[in-house]
Amino acid sequence: MEKSLRIKNELGEELDVLVEGNLDGKAVVVLVHGWGTDKNETADLFVDISKSLQEDFRIVRFDFSGYGQSQGKQEEASITKYTGDLRRILKWVENEFRKPIYIYAHSMGTMVTSLLSPDNIEKVILGVASNNSPGHYIERIKKRIESKGGTFDLDGISIYPRTSGQIQKIGSVFWQSLKQLKPLEIVAKLAGKTNLLMIRAKQDEIIDNQFLDEYKQISNLRYLELDGSHSFVGPADRKIFIKEIKNFFLN
Repeated sequence: MEKSLRIKNELGEELDVLVEGNLDGKAVVVLVHGWGTDKNETADLFVDISKSLQEDFRIVRFDFSGYGQSQGKQEEASITKYTGDLRRILKWVENEFRKPIYIYAHSMGTMVTSLLSPDNIEKVILGVASNNSPGHYIERIKKRIESKGGTFDLDGISIYPRTSGQIQKIGSVFWQSLKQLKPLEIVAKLAGKTNLLMIRAKQDEIIDNQFLDEYKQISNLRYLELDGSHSFVGPADRKIFIKEIKNFFLN
Protein backbone atom coordinates (compact mmCIF):
# COMPACT_ATOMS: atom_id res chain seq x y z
CA MET A 1 0.00 0.00 0.00
CA GLU A 2 1.38 3.39 -1.03
CA LYS A 3 0.34 6.79 0.27
CA SER A 4 1.56 10.30 -0.53
CA LEU A 5 1.09 13.18 1.89
CA ARG A 6 2.43 16.58 2.92
CA ILE A 7 3.85 17.35 6.36
CA LYS A 8 4.81 20.86 7.43
CA ASN A 9 8.30 21.44 8.79
CA GLU A 10 9.10 23.77 11.66
CA LEU A 11 9.02 26.78 9.30
CA GLY A 12 5.63 25.89 7.87
CA GLU A 13 7.02 24.59 4.57
CA GLU A 14 5.37 21.47 3.21
CA LEU A 15 7.55 18.37 2.95
CA ASP A 16 6.58 15.75 0.38
CA VAL A 17 6.31 12.30 1.97
CA LEU A 18 5.79 8.83 0.50
CA VAL A 19 4.70 5.90 2.68
CA GLU A 20 5.08 2.38 1.29
CA GLY A 21 5.29 -1.23 2.32
CA ASN A 22 3.68 -3.60 4.79
CA LEU A 23 1.13 -2.05 7.15
CA ASP A 24 1.83 -4.89 9.57
CA GLY A 25 5.61 -4.74 9.20
CA LYS A 26 7.83 -5.25 12.23
CA ALA A 27 9.06 -1.63 12.17
CA VAL A 28 8.98 1.63 10.22
CA VAL A 29 12.12 2.41 8.23
CA VAL A 30 12.72 6.10 7.52
CA LEU A 31 15.02 6.79 4.57
CA VAL A 32 17.00 10.04 4.88
CA HIS A 33 18.43 11.23 1.57
CA GLY A 34 21.66 13.07 0.91
CA TRP A 35 22.56 16.53 -0.28
CA GLY A 36 21.11 17.80 -3.54
CA THR A 37 18.96 14.73 -4.21
CA ASP A 38 15.43 13.69 -3.23
CA LYS A 39 13.44 10.82 -1.76
CA ASN A 40 14.52 8.52 -4.62
CA GLU A 41 18.24 9.23 -4.05
CA THR A 42 20.85 9.20 -6.83
CA ALA A 43 20.36 6.44 -9.43
CA ASP A 44 17.13 5.46 -7.64
CA LEU A 45 19.02 3.95 -4.72
CA PHE A 46 16.15 4.55 -2.29
CA VAL A 47 13.65 3.10 -4.75
CA ASP A 48 15.61 -0.15 -4.75
CA ILE A 49 16.14 -0.16 -0.98
CA SER A 50 12.43 0.41 -0.44
CA LYS A 51 11.45 -2.41 -2.80
CA SER A 52 13.73 -4.79 -0.92
CA LEU A 53 12.31 -3.86 2.49
CA GLN A 54 8.59 -3.47 1.71
CA GLU A 55 7.61 -7.06 2.46
CA ASP A 56 8.84 -6.81 6.05
CA PHE A 57 8.63 -3.11 6.91
CA ARG A 58 6.66 0.09 6.51
CA ILE A 59 8.85 2.56 4.58
CA VAL A 60 8.79 6.35 4.84
CA ARG A 61 10.64 8.46 2.28
CA PHE A 62 10.59 12.26 2.09
CA ASP A 63 12.17 15.24 0.34
CA PHE A 64 14.11 17.72 2.44
CA SER A 65 12.90 21.31 2.11
CA GLY A 66 14.09 22.90 -1.11
CA TYR A 67 14.40 19.58 -2.92
CA GLY A 68 12.19 17.18 -4.83
CA GLN A 69 8.52 18.04 -4.37
CA SER A 70 8.94 19.81 -1.03
CA GLN A 71 8.56 23.54 -0.52
CA GLY A 72 11.46 25.82 0.35
CA LYS A 73 14.46 27.37 -1.38
CA GLN A 74 17.64 25.39 -1.99
CA GLU A 75 19.83 28.37 -1.15
CA GLU A 76 18.26 28.59 2.32
CA ALA A 77 19.02 24.96 3.15
CA SER A 78 21.53 24.01 5.83
CA ILE A 79 22.43 21.04 8.00
CA THR A 80 20.60 22.71 10.88
CA LYS A 81 17.45 23.26 8.83
CA TYR A 82 17.54 19.66 7.63
CA THR A 83 17.61 18.44 11.24
CA GLY A 84 14.37 20.34 11.80
CA ASP A 85 12.83 18.64 8.77
CA LEU A 86 13.87 15.21 10.03
CA ARG A 87 12.66 15.95 13.56
CA ARG A 88 9.19 16.78 12.22
CA ILE A 89 9.10 13.62 10.07
CA LEU A 90 10.14 11.38 12.97
CA LYS A 91 7.55 12.97 15.26
CA TRP A 92 4.85 12.22 12.70
CA VAL A 93 6.07 8.63 12.24
CA GLU A 94 6.11 8.04 15.99
CA ASN A 95 2.55 9.34 16.41
CA GLU A 96 1.18 7.65 13.29
CA PHE A 97 2.51 4.11 13.59
CA ARG A 98 3.37 3.32 17.21
CA LYS A 99 6.01 0.84 16.05
CA PRO A 100 9.79 0.56 16.37
CA ILE A 101 11.56 3.09 14.16
CA TYR A 102 14.69 2.37 12.14
CA ILE A 103 16.65 4.86 10.01
CA TYR A 104 18.76 4.44 6.92
CA ALA A 105 20.60 7.71 6.16
CA HIS A 106 22.76 8.29 3.09
CA SER A 107 25.69 10.66 2.56
CA MET A 108 24.85 14.10 3.99
CA GLY A 109 21.76 12.52 5.54
CA THR A 110 24.13 10.71 7.92
CA MET A 111 25.31 14.02 9.36
CA VAL A 112 21.74 15.33 9.64
CA THR A 113 20.69 12.18 11.51
CA SER A 114 23.75 12.22 13.76
CA LEU A 115 23.39 15.92 14.57
CA LEU A 116 19.72 15.46 15.46
CA SER A 117 20.61 12.34 17.49
CA PRO A 118 16.95 11.36 17.90
CA ASP A 119 15.77 9.33 20.88
CA ASN A 120 13.78 6.09 20.69
CA ILE A 121 15.28 4.92 17.39
CA GLU A 122 16.13 1.23 17.67
CA LYS A 123 18.45 0.85 14.67
CA VAL A 124 20.35 3.28 12.44
CA ILE A 125 22.50 2.74 9.36
CA LEU A 126 24.81 5.56 8.26
CA GLY A 127 25.64 4.93 4.61
CA VAL A 128 28.74 6.61 3.08
CA ALA A 129 29.13 9.10 5.92
CA SER A 130 31.06 12.34 5.42
CA ASN A 131 34.74 12.58 6.32
CA ASN A 132 35.56 13.47 9.92
CA SER A 133 36.88 16.85 8.73
CA PRO A 134 34.38 19.43 7.45
CA GLY A 135 37.19 21.51 5.95
CA HIS A 136 38.48 18.57 3.93
CA TYR A 137 34.96 17.70 2.79
CA ILE A 138 34.21 21.30 1.74
CA GLU A 139 37.42 21.39 -0.30
CA ARG A 140 36.40 18.19 -2.10
CA ILE A 141 32.96 19.63 -2.85
CA LYS A 142 34.58 22.82 -4.15
CA LYS A 143 36.75 20.85 -6.58
CA ARG A 144 33.79 18.76 -7.70
CA ILE A 145 31.59 21.81 -8.32
CA GLU A 146 34.31 23.52 -10.34
CA SER A 147 35.07 20.34 -12.30
CA LYS A 148 31.42 20.31 -13.39
CA GLY A 149 31.63 23.90 -14.62
CA GLY A 150 29.90 25.37 -11.60
CA THR A 151 30.87 28.23 -9.31
CA PHE A 152 31.86 27.98 -5.64
CA ASP A 153 31.21 30.92 -3.31
CA LEU A 154 31.51 30.52 0.47
CA ASP A 155 29.89 33.89 1.07
CA GLY A 156 27.29 33.95 -1.71
CA ILE A 157 25.38 31.50 -3.91
CA SER A 158 27.27 28.51 -5.29
CA ILE A 159 26.00 26.92 -8.51
CA TYR A 160 26.42 23.14 -8.80
CA PRO A 161 25.48 21.35 -12.06
CA ARG A 162 24.47 17.86 -10.88
CA THR A 163 24.95 14.63 -12.80
CA SER A 164 21.13 14.36 -12.93
CA GLY A 165 21.09 17.45 -15.15
CA GLN A 166 19.62 19.67 -12.43
CA ILE A 167 21.26 22.85 -11.21
CA GLN A 168 21.69 23.07 -7.44
CA LYS A 169 21.91 26.44 -5.67
CA ILE A 170 23.84 26.48 -2.39
CA GLY A 171 23.69 29.42 0.00
CA SER A 172 26.41 30.52 2.40
CA VAL A 173 24.34 29.27 5.34
CA PHE A 174 24.97 25.70 4.19
CA TRP A 175 28.76 26.08 4.31
CA GLN A 176 28.52 27.79 7.70
CA SER A 177 26.49 24.94 9.17
CA LEU A 178 28.87 22.39 7.65
CA LYS A 179 31.94 24.11 9.10
CA GLN A 180 30.46 23.89 12.58
CA LEU A 181 29.94 20.13 12.44
CA LYS A 182 31.92 17.80 14.68
CA PRO A 183 31.28 14.50 12.88
CA LEU A 184 33.14 12.16 15.22
CA GLU A 185 31.48 13.67 18.27
CA ILE A 186 27.92 13.53 16.95
CA VAL A 187 28.28 10.00 15.55
CA ALA A 188 29.68 8.82 18.89
CA LYS A 189 26.72 10.38 20.67
CA LEU A 190 24.29 8.60 18.36
CA ALA A 191 26.13 5.29 18.86
CA GLY A 192 25.51 5.64 22.59
CA LYS A 193 21.73 5.55 22.20
CA THR A 194 20.97 3.15 19.31
CA ASN A 195 22.17 0.05 17.46
CA LEU A 196 24.41 1.72 14.87
CA LEU A 197 25.98 0.44 11.65
CA MET A 198 28.21 2.56 9.40
CA ILE A 199 28.83 1.42 5.81
CA ARG A 200 31.67 2.78 3.69
CA ALA A 201 31.91 2.42 -0.10
CA LYS A 202 35.46 1.41 -1.04
CA GLN A 203 35.32 3.10 -4.46
CA ASP A 204 33.46 6.21 -3.28
CA GLU A 205 34.05 9.04 -5.76
CA ILE A 206 32.57 11.67 -3.41
CA ILE A 207 33.98 10.70 -0.01
CA ASP A 208 37.67 9.78 -0.17
CA ASN A 209 39.57 7.59 2.29
CA GLN A 210 40.89 10.38 4.49
CA PHE A 211 39.48 11.15 7.94
CA LEU A 212 37.33 8.00 8.07
CA ASP A 213 39.35 5.59 10.22
CA GLU A 214 38.52 7.61 13.34
CA TYR A 215 34.95 6.30 13.15
CA LYS A 216 36.19 2.74 13.65
CA GLN A 217 37.26 3.60 17.19
CA ILE A 218 33.77 4.60 18.34
CA SER A 219 32.35 2.25 20.96
CA ASN A 220 29.12 0.46 20.03
CA LEU A 221 29.60 1.23 16.34
CA ARG A 222 29.79 -1.54 13.76
CA TYR A 223 31.86 -0.46 10.75
CA LEU A 224 31.48 -2.24 7.41
CA GLU A 225 33.37 -1.66 4.15
CA LEU A 226 31.83 -2.79 0.84
CA ASP A 227 32.83 -2.53 -2.80
CA GLY A 228 30.89 0.16 -4.59
CA SER A 229 30.60 3.79 -5.65
CA HIS A 230 28.98 6.53 -3.57
CA SER A 231 25.51 5.44 -4.70
CA PHE A 232 26.39 1.78 -5.29
CA VAL A 233 25.49 2.16 -8.94
CA GLY A 234 26.94 -1.18 -10.08
CA PRO A 235 24.18 -3.84 -10.01
CA ALA A 236 26.28 -6.46 -8.20
CA ASP A 237 27.55 -3.93 -5.64
CA ARG A 238 24.05 -2.59 -5.02
CA LYS A 239 22.64 -6.06 -4.50
CA ILE A 240 25.21 -6.85 -1.80
CA PHE A 241 24.78 -3.41 -0.22
CA ILE A 242 21.00 -3.73 0.05
CA LYS A 243 21.33 -7.27 1.38
CA GLU A 244 23.47 -5.94 4.25
CA ILE A 245 20.88 -3.26 5.00
CA LYS A 246 18.06 -5.78 5.05
CA ASN A 247 19.97 -8.26 7.23
CA PHE A 248 20.79 -5.57 9.77
CA PHE A 249 17.19 -4.44 10.06
CA LEU A 250 15.77 -7.98 10.18
CA ASN A 251 18.15 -9.43 12.77
